[in-house]
Amino acid sequence: MSTDIQDKSQNYPSPVKAWLLVFLLLIIYTCSFVDRTILNLLINDIQADFQLNDKEFGMLTGIAFGLCYAIFGLVFSRFADTKSRKGIIAIGLVLWSLATAFSAFARNFSQLFLMRMGVGVGEAALAPAASSMIADSFPKAKLGLALSIYTTGVTLGMGFAYLFGGYVIGWSQLLPDIPSFGGEMMANWQKVFLLVGLPGFLLAFLIMLIDEPIRKGLAHKAGISVSFAELKVQFYKYKWAYIGVILGLTMAALLSFGIIAFLTKFLQAKHGIAPAQMGQTYGLIVMIFGTAGLLIGGFICDKLQSLGRKDAPILGMLLAPLGYLLPSQMFAYTDNTQFMWVMIAVHTLFINCSTGVGYAAINMLTPNEMRGQFTALFVMVVGLAGAAMGPVVVGYINDEYYGGIAVNLGSSFMWVSLVTTAFAIWVLLKGRSQFIQSQNDQA
Repeated sequence: MSTDIQDKSQNYPSPVKAWLLVFLLLIIYTCSFVDRTILNLLINDIQADFQLNDKEFGMLTGIAFGLCYAIFGLVFSRFADTKSRKGIIAIGLVLWSLATAFSAFARNFSQLFLMRMGVGVGEAALAPAASSMIADSFPKAKLGLALSIYTTGVTLGMGFAYLFGGYVIGWSQLLPDIPSFGGEMMANWQKVFLLVGLPGFLLAFLIMLIDEPIRKGLAHKAGISVSFAELKVQFYKYKWAYIGVILGLTMAALLSFGIIAFLTKFLQAKHGIAPAQMGQTYGLIVMIFGTAGLLIGGFICDKLQSLGRKDAPILGMLLAPLGYLLPSQMFAYTDNTQFMWVMIAVHTLFINCSTGVGYAAINMLTPNEMRGQFTALFVMVVGLAGAAMGPVVVGYINDEYYGGIAVNLGSSFMWVSLVTTAFAIWVLLKGRSQFIQSQNDQA
């Protein structure tokens, strides 16, 4: 046994190679967020050229991307267990980079919708393959730090996407005319898609130069010996605990992605903030306060756990809606630009508190051999019901009840914030007792 353990420890790549992999994957993660979120910065120009209402734009940024991202994430997770993971990432990179670059040639809503679907399919390849490669690159004693650094790529990546995207919008205006299909010249927003799509091809080449880490624990891969019937038994035994955790984070995702999709348009209409300026300021806020929220949420959960609170993740997740409710109302209605940015920063901090804690809660609820499949379910529901539907819900409310007027988006934010916050608090409290029961059963 000891020899086996020693042999396995020798199969890990050198620390230099392992950390090089982590930071390359972080760069790729950042690239994915640039390609994913750049659409939000271009909302006004795209809506004007294609004559789109807010609901239709919400479909572009929500359903087109989110649906494919959630569904194909399950598909790629199976390939990541048996095929070349760096190859899967490279294929995904090329696919989403092509889809982003070809968005520059879209001439109507349907073509841009199709390209956004391509971005979603390609980016779905990254997470399962990247996390698997990192897990096989570090011993358990060092894996937590490596995965934590990669996880903060969510906020660092999104923040850099807005920061970098803001500069790209400015640079695109300096480019010479570029011909498009039909002899027409590209608009500035189309040039932006072309610019942000190009780096992915270089990254696809670089990831193929990395040595694939040797797979470990092949006899114990999640889901191999677990039947669907056993999964059902586990779910129904702690039904409300699972529902509470999954829907609690889904509500935060619905609100967050709903606001992000229309924030550029709202701030330009209400405060006169240009998209490039908005991207630079909001990018810094997400990088600083979003990352802080992730770390604070994890710290509070760990602290409560050390104090013997068996409901520590539930309490940690409750911190988010209790903290972001008022800021999400206040930034939407204030006329003071400086105060508005402060409230957006506070909102960003609290809404990110529940993300890492939610994943911890699922793992604490679920036996080891079932965690892969329950995590996949968790990601799919949050992706479909939260990230995909958030922009559609906000856009629909503004179109149907507020005349599609940009300055009225604040009212749409308010209603979505109130409903999602109330539901998140209720469903988390509803699942709290079963979560405690699950921890007692495991003791």
